[in-house]
Amino acid sequence: MIREQSRLVARGVRLLALVGQCSADPVTMLEVATRLETITNENVVPFVLDERNGTAEYGYAATEWVLDLFRWAMTEDLPSLQRNRIVGLLCGYGAEAIRLFEERQAGRLFQSPNESASPESN
Repeated sequence: MIREQSRLVARGVRLLALVGQCSADPVTMLEVATRLETITNENVVPFVLDERNGTAEYGYAATEWVLDLFRWAMTEDLPSLQRNRIVGLLCGYGAEAIRLFEERQAGRLFQSPNESASPESN
């Protein structure tokens, strides 16, 4: 499964493939990064991104700028709606798929327990 995600990024199917999450401790992140690097297709950037909340996201990016945009979206104080849109586009979802996803979530007019107390804006 991990190797297939690397192939999808290498073939241009998507710009970013999020493979999973792990503990953000340095030993675990090093082990995950090493494993990703051993099964990476040529011209694909494997990454492990510490989210600064005890977890790290890992996967593959098509280029450094894609990884930079993903890192910015995940670490800046963005409204979750905008963050989800950016990540959705990077992962290869089209505008219609993102619109449909948002419409299905439209009835949730409350803040989830893991979101900050600041109001969301579009």
